[in-house]
Amino acid sequence: GGSFSDSDSGDECTLLRTCSEDEYQSYFPTASSDRVCSTHRDTCMAGQYTSAGVTSHSDRVCSVIRTCVAGKYQTAAPGASSNRECAACGVGTFQDQQDQLSCTKCAAGKRRNTANAASSAEATACSSCVPGMYQRNAGMTSCAKCAAGQIAAAKQASECDACAEGQISAEAGNTECTKCAPGQFAGKQGESACTKCAAGSISAEAGAKACTECAAGKVQTPASGERRRSEERRVGKECRS
Repeated sequence: GGSFSDSDSGDECTLLRTCSEDEYQSYFPTASSDRVCSTHRDTCMAGQYTSAGVTSHSDRVCSVIRTCVAGKYQTAAPGASSNRECAACGVGTFQDQQDQLSCTKCAAGKRRNTANAASSAEATACSSCVPGMYQRNAGMTSCAKCAAGQIAAAKQASECDACAEGQISAEAGNTECTKCAPGQFAGKQGESACTKCAAGSISAEAGAKACTECAAGKVQTPASGERRRSEERRVGKECRS
């Protein structure tokens, strides 16, 4: 029984090994080192490697091959006389299985949730971008707000959608577009502000893509809240004779 830890990485302690029937303990375990078992065998058993070869004064020492635990990945495979090497998962990645050759990036539309361990499963290690935000690249630790003129209506967006003609999004991080009011228009996709109809033209309905010139012999009726001056043609929502 017992355990030891040979690093200060915060990983769980490792259980002490038990020498097999054809091995004998040559060094006692400590708080930071495993029990050392020597053997008269010519080779080590499966799952072991030769950590110290035979000399004129000592027998072969076989050590248990290291396990790359969840949250780490294998950087070097074990050999007959070398141990497996491991490294921690990098920024934006996770790994919930042991002895894997790489860590996994959180997908586009998600961010690596650094509040949870890199050894967590994908559902915990990664969080979807909330509506109004997006992330187009995999392996990132944050999401960004959609720019003004764009929206993300649903979670886990990898791109933002431009507002259609006749609609705008005035601020970054919006989840829906707003139609331009009567008397205004938005002539392009991705607009952040509506434009008033020019003098002599109207847009009668909300969400106009363009304004319409009043026919010959007609002038504009001012939009709601505007007072028409006799000497001016005002921007409006309808024409009258």
